[in-house]
Amino acid sequence: MPPRQRSYDWSDPRILAQAATEMDGIEFLKRIGTGDLPPLRPVRPPASFPWRSVTGGRVSSSSPPSGTTT
Repeated sequence: MPPRQRSYDWSDPRILAQAATEMDGIEFLKRIGTGDLPPLRPVRPPASFPWRSVTGGRVSSSSPPSGTTT
């Protein structure tokens, strides 16, 4: 099996830092989940799983068994 390789890129973190000062945490996470704000990278890119819901104290997500999260 050939070796696996991944590369990552991410947006300027100042975009998220500024947005975080303008809204509460739930709204912040919801807007990331809907794509209104850039994703939390490099924290979240390897998994590539979408958020199913964001509510007080909980963020739910799912991932198909494809080997992309390892």
